[in-house]
Amino acid sequence: MRTLLLVFTSALAISTQAKEALVDGGRSKDGHYEVRIVEDPDSEPSDYVFDIVDTQTKKRLVRVEDAGGILRYNAARETSQAFWDESGSFVVFTDQGTRHSLEIYVFQVAGASASRIAIPDYVQNALGRVNATQIDLHCLSAPKRWDGTKLGLELGFSVSDPVRGRVFYTCDVTLGFHRGDSSATLLRVTQPKSDDRE
Repeated sequence: MRTLLLVFTSALAISTQAKEALVDGGRSKDGHYEVRIVEDPDSEPSDYVFDIVDTQTKKRLVRVEDAGGILRYNAARETSQAFWDESGSFVVFTDQGTRHSLEIYVFQVAGASASRIAIPDYVQNALGRVNATQIDLHCLSAPKRWDGTKLGLELGFSVSDPVRGRVFYTCDVTLGFHRGDSSATLLRVTQPKSDDRE
């Protein structure tokens, strides 16, 4: 009976072990750091969190628990992406909060620590350029490239127009980062272009 109990306990421990995976693009260029998605049944509203890990020491540098929204672990593992700058000092990764949104999270990594960087409200800046104050439904921030410590994004969003109904826009955003600084600078938002989709 004791052997059976030991086998059952071992099987239970293996089956309840959390799944985790490397986020697409999640390894830094030098291989020193990784962004990983980790299944966490206790996390709300989604069942996962993100970790930034030192691959050499296997130490978790930071855990991001406030990501997520609509997806579950398996879907988020397939859709989330990470982009490291060339130096391996900055990383941006994406996650889906709603069916119609894509958010970014930016971190600075140095040695054995990682810290989140505050992002200026580029969405509000873009809204002001089309005489709007709030998003209608869609808001997607898609990282495109790092140019040194500058991050280029494509922002897609929708607003409600009393005459035209829901109007879709896209624009380019450039954020600037500085080592040792906990906030980013908004360098550029192009004039949003309207999309004729209904």
